[in-house]
Amino acid sequence: MTEDVRQLHAEHRQIAEMARELAEAVAGPTPPEPIAFLHFRREFARILTRHLKREEWMTWPLLAARPDAAQLCSDLAAFSLDFAAYGRAWPAPRIEGDWEGFRHETLAMIERLLARIEAEETQLYPLLAARGRAPALKQAS
Repeated sequence: MTEDVRQLHAEHRQIAEMARELAEAVAGPTPPEPIAFLHFRREFARILTRHLKREEWMTWPLLAARPDAAQLCSDLAAFSLDFAAYGRAWPAPRIEGDWEGFRHETLAMIERLLARIEAEETQLYPLLAARGRAPALKQAS
């Protein structure tokens, strides 16, 4: 396994842990303390978005060359777009005004994210590891 793939695995562990923390934060019937919650949500989005960009950069050449990976490629792109739309759809005032709607959409997004991580760990990353040396990761901002 290349160092690049190991780094992606490590990022998945961090993102999954943060997703579980986010799920706990939205489990209650009322919003948590707003400043800390919004800071955590922003940091989660930053880390996840950086990972998605890095992952796309690493995997696109491999997936584009494999007809059997077309669906996985499509799923990767769709999640990135959907996560960005989710973030835009829920500014702080809307969260306060529709806590139940935010909770519902956040838990659905987390479920989808964790399923995506599982699919990548079992389907995508073995392809990367089998490919041999992956290109060096660029630092995504």
